Amino acid sequence: MTIIRQERTIIPVAGGKGGIGKSLLTANLAISLASMGHKTVVVDLDLGGSNLHTFLGLSGEGPGIGTFMHTGKSRLETYLTATHWRNLSFIPGDCNIPFTGNIHHQTKLRLMRNLLDIPCRYLLLDLGAGSSHNTLDFFRMSDRGMVVTTPEAASVQNMLGFLSNLIFRVIERALRNNPPTHKALRQLLRLHGERHVPLSVETILEEIGAIDARSASNIKKACLRYRPRLVLNMGRHPDDLLRIEGSFAATRRLLSLYTDPFGFVFDDPTVRESIDHGMPLMEFDPDCTAAKSIAHIAQRIVYVWDKTLNEPDQALLNHTRKFYEFIQKDTRQRSMRDMLSSPMRNLFPNLFS
Repeated sequence: MTIIRQERTIIPVAGGKGGIGKSLLTANLAISLASMGHKTVVVDLDLGGSNLHTFLGLSGEGPGIGTFMHTGKSRLETYLTATHWRNLSFIPGDCNIPFTGNIHHQTKLRLMRNLLDIPCRYLLLDLGAGSSHNTLDFFRMSDRGMVVTTPEAASVQNMLGFLSNLIFRVIERALRNNPPTHKALRQLLRLHGERHVPLSVETILEEIGAIDARSASNIKKACLRYRPRLVLNMGRHPDDLLRIEGSFAATRRLLSLYTDPFGFVFDDPTVRESIDHGMPLMEFDPDCTAAKSIAHIAQRIVYVWDKTLNEPDQALLNHTRKFYEFIQKDTRQRSMRDMLSSPMRNLFPNLFS
């Protein structure tokens, strides 16, 4: 019998700011993928501020990333923690160890190498909010990381800031072994910062190309590798996808970076209820609107993660609109049922005959 080995898919999950539901999304995506029969591992890489275990309904006790980094001996795989979901394992962040957020470059490389050795089909990395070098480097472990935002203008702006820092980090690392071009890049960044003028990747390619054509070519190749996947969380209407379409144009124009709209999670009060009960959303109420939205993203990960999508993705937009219509219809039906079961039926029976 021929055994076909499935390749591992690494999905770093990042966000430009905190409070956008990134960790909750990561935890429930992992549960959903595992429930579909895929061996899944989710890792808390919010160094210094780990809390992913709370969204998994776990205690978070025991060693994890912090212990691994400070011992320098064991393999990361030994810190895998079983969960009560079949096919799902977890590596906690171990944030009780001080200064976990401040790690040396070699420690980070060791951690990244060990992450690549973890046996699974899907490896989800819950990253810290913001654009620290650590977060950006963990995100660069995959060509297609997931960026989470909400429809609010501040959240979208922070998402664009994250993508900007990502591409400049990619460029910087591409020039790290070429001191003259690396120095020119630093000067270019400083000059545009002083003038308060956005710096485009096209400008960088022109300036670096005048010094070293090969370096400019390497930058272009490095930038073209990345195609982040965008998930809009706490959305209220399908048109939220269209409202942020301008941000996609901005990333293409300034950063020469394409982003794929990949998922839409409807705003749902059940999310807060699940957090208050200390239970994962997929366990608390798998039939709620947000849980179904996340399950749809998990399905898209399985079937279209490695495919090139459109902007906006018409399939995603059509699904979101149909789901919205279903939600509105279901809400009206539930309101009517509540009305029929209320004391009003006894007070005014002729109205309900």
